[in-house]
Formats: sequence, C-alpha cells, structure tokens
Amino acid sequence: MEGGHIVAVTHPWKSSGEKRTAVWGWGQPEQVLLYLRDMQDAVRYALQVAYRMTVRDKERRIPSPIQLRREVRGWFYSRYGYARHHVNPVCRAAVAMLRSYRKNHRGELRIPEVKKLAMRIDGELFKLVGGTVRVTLQPHNYVWLPRQRLQQALP
Repeated sequence: MEGGHIVAVTHPWKSSGEKRTAVWGWGQPEQVLLYLRDMQDAVRYALQVAYRMTVRDKERRIPSPIQLRREVRGWFYSRYGYARHHVNPVCRAAVAMLRSYRKNHRGELRIPEVKKLAMRIDGELFKLVGGTVRVTLQPHNYVWLPRQRLQQALP
C-alpha cells in the first residue's frame, strides 16, 4: 500500500498470454529427422497413458501436462537419450491433442492419430546464436540449424 492506495504489482516476467511461434526451415539434417520421429513416437505413447488416466478417473478429467509427465518420464528417460526438458513438450502436446479431440467430438474421447512431424521445444533447449539456432539434443550435444527463412507464424 502506498499512501492509502493499493498498488497491483505483476511479476516482471509474467506472460501476456500471447504465443510467439517461429517457423524455421531446417533442411532435413538426419539428426533432426530422427529427433522428430522419436518425439512423434513419444507423443503417441503419452496419448495412450493420458487416455488411460482419463478413463480411470471417476470424473473422466484429462490429466494436466505435469501429472502426465510424472507417469511418462521414467519411460521417456529410459528409452531416449535426449536432454531432460524434451519430455515437457511431449506431455503438453499429448494433453492438448486429447482436449482438442474431446472438444471437437462433443465430449467423446478416443486416442487421436499423430500425423505431423513437428515439435515445439522449450525455451531452455534452444538459443539464437548469430544467424543460426542451436538446439540442445543432449547435454553438450547440439544441432545447429542455419537461418534460411524466419517467418512469423500466423495465429
């Protein structure tokens, strides 16, 4: 309180709610293609686990990405040698797909098909260095993606 008035202070790093997505041309290096296929398989597995968790829940609630991560991370870490943060977008993608499926199919819930070879990555896993993007696959093991075309994705 300052001078009898309440001052609302927000966190300096609080998100404004907008998503900033950049589409990056990567030219298909073999390492990136392998990573995307592995993440596609991981999302399929996470969808199955999330579906099972939803069916077992009395109120049929879809789990949060954090709850799903607790169930999936042991499997993920034992199967893939990627950095630990890579499990987070896998769980977020699986939960988002289940929620979207339920919303678009009038409450019916099934395991949707994973078709796209695309993955969002956490901010901790990439860094812009000059004209390239450095993506961490494993600790001290990076993929460097040259800057071909950077386009702002439309909402």
